[in-house]
Amino acid sequence: MGLSRIFIGAVLGVLIPTAIALYFFLAPADTASAHAEVCQAAQGFVAEKVAPAKVVGFEACSDDKELQLKGGAWQVLGDVEIDKGTGNTEHESFLVRLRLGKDGANTLETLSLR
Repeated sequence: MGLSRIFIGAVLGVLIPTAIALYFFLAPADTASAHAEVCQAAQGFVAEKVAPAKVVGFEACSDDKELQLKGGAWQVLGDVEIDKGTGNTEHESFLVRLRLGKDGANTLETLSLR
């Protein structure tokens, strides 16, 4: 009984970490690139709609929250610094809903600043 427990423990001790490592190694890389593309597209729409001269900077894409909705649309929540004139900047949050298009033809559905 003791020898079988040692054998099962050794097998599980090797198989479980190997399975986890293979999962991360073989995971599809396009998911991460889709999140980066969505983030960049959302920031582009915000910069375009708010007026390019007023946008000071965005938070890093890793800080934004992206969510793929049913039907293929994406929703992005992030932060932006906007120049309000005379050196005053204001921190705003944005919510963008967009659709990724083929060949970079992304479509803006909604945009709101808070």
